[in-house]
Amino acid sequence: MDDLEYVVEFKRGRPFEAVIQRLVQLRKDADQDPDKKVMGEMAKFCLNSAYGKSIINQDKQKTVHILSEDDCADSHRMNRLKFGHMEPIPGTKYFEISSLRTRYTVDNCALIGHTVLCNSKVSS
Repeated sequence: MDDLEYVVEFKRGRPFEAVIQRLVQLRKDADQDPDKKVMGEMAKFCLNSAYGKSIINQDKQKTVHILSEDDCADSHRMNRLKFGHMEPIPGTKYFEISSLRTRYTVDNCALIGHTVLCNSKVSS
């Protein structure tokens, strides 16, 4: 293993299933009642965002680097990576280095959709 740059880890699941079902129902209701057109458009906006990168929980993502023993001994390189956690990879001379988060982001699409949904007066 010479050229591995990074690894992305995720856990399979359906974290948005209940929200998506609710938004789909809002779209259906809006198709039948013109007074709910704004709610239907908001639901469409949120549903379209769900399949893109706009509502991924970026706070749960982490950056991982794979480094050799020699690279780990280089303090300048470790500082550039914002070293957070180091774990040996069994059976190799490599280490998995998790970086600390250096910035926090606000996801405007998710924030707007959630705010509108929570503050709207929708009858169920």
